[in-house]
Amino acid sequence: MEAGGFLDSLIYGACVVFTLGMFSAGLSDLRHMRMTRSVDNVQFLPFLTTEVKLR
Repeated sequence: MEAGGFLDSLIYGACVVFTLGMFSAGLSDLRHMRMTRSVDNVQFLPFLTTEVKLR
């Protein structure tokens, strides 16, 4: 395998991991909102950044 191919694969893998991490950042907040049936004390930033990323 070429050195450039390995570096490309490493960057690709890192991008996938960081993207999955970004989209899963709000899951704990969603679980909290569902259990309490309230949006009190929930940060909006993870949801806002996900929306901005999708557009």
